[in-house]
Amino acid sequence: MTNGLLYGLIENGLVPVNATQRLQEEAATAFTCMQKAAADDGIQLEIASGFRDFNRQLMIWNRKFESESLHHLTPDQRVREIMRWSALPGTSRHHWGTDCDLYDPIALGSNKLQLEPWEYESDGPFNKLTNWLNQHARRFGFYRPYRNDNGGVAPEPWHWSYAPLAKQFLKQYSADELREIITASNLQGKAVVLPQIERIVSQYVHSVDPMEKD
Repeated sequence: MTNGLLYGLIENGLVPVNATQRLQEEAATAFTCMQKAAADDGIQLEIASGFRDFNRQLMIWNRKFESESLHHLTPDQRVREIMRWSALPGTSRHHWGTDCDLYDPIALGSNKLQLEPWEYESDGPFNKLTNWLNQHARRFGFYRPYRNDNGGVAPEPWHWSYAPLAKQFLKQYSADELREIITASNLQGKAVVLPQIERIVSQYVHSVDPMEKD
């Protein structure tokens, strides 16, 4: 039987972290503790995106696949271009309720959040946040799965994962189950994606950074 939790098909165990975002209960508890510690150091730690279900990811994918900006590319090229920054539905770690995109709304000020690397670099508004998380997040169980470029998802300095649960979910992940789910969906580019499922899972799901060891 397919574990729908791994692919964003069910919402078991999720609890609210704020008015709009949810995480798995254990991850939410850990995040709240980390949020309080950040506040003590003058940082307002907030989640821009937490749990995201399959249908939401499918909407994002299909919109990008049909975007006029990608019409000059072949279907295969479109798939590769999109997956650099946006997950194929069923492969997003946001489906698990263990991963979240973090920012500091006070540091952002009146500017619009972009979730782009420059915002987290030395001259960006979230440099202090980045330094704090790099120093403290691990003791709350969080780490960056996309710290380095491993040939799959591009580095994402905003993306943090609650390792105790995420590691368990990753071990259970199945390319065969994903193939069945994609086959039954209305995914744009399905004919290109399905023959590449094994490679996609290897390159974009399993090719992540481990939590750094002491």
